[in-house]
Amino acid sequence: MPTTLKRDNLRAFATEHRQEFEGLLKQFVEIPTVSVDPSHLPDIAKGVELTVETIKSVGGDARVYKVEKGNPVVHAVFGDDANLPTVTVYNHMDVSRRRKKLNHGTRNHLSLLKRVIPTTAEEQLTTRGRR
Repeated sequence: MPTTLKRDNLRAFATEHRQEFEGLLKQFVEIPTVSVDPSHLPDIAKGVELTVETIKSVGGDARVYKVEKGNPVVHAVFGDDANLPTVTVYNHMDVSRRRKKLNHGTRNHLSLLKRVIPTTAEEQLTTRGRR
């Protein structure tokens, strides 16, 4: 990817790697990481493992910290150049239980994803509510 960030370059990169990103998202979505339900502790561990693998696969150093009362925290560092700025990203890796029972299937989540991430100019206009 070029070092100059231009919209066309970013779109080309996203298009080229879309299947890879959707495949990874599918893996994350399929793990029922319900943090409030102790029966899902093995799923929380799987979610943490996938998070660490993902960070390492893109060149980061990931460490897992156990919390006395709570779920693990994953801390990642990308590079060690003190001249570069520090960026902090905070994100939950767990999901919440729904009140109504829904089918926890990939098809439902990917169809939602396809509505959220437009692929064509027509879909972009529709997604942004300009139609």
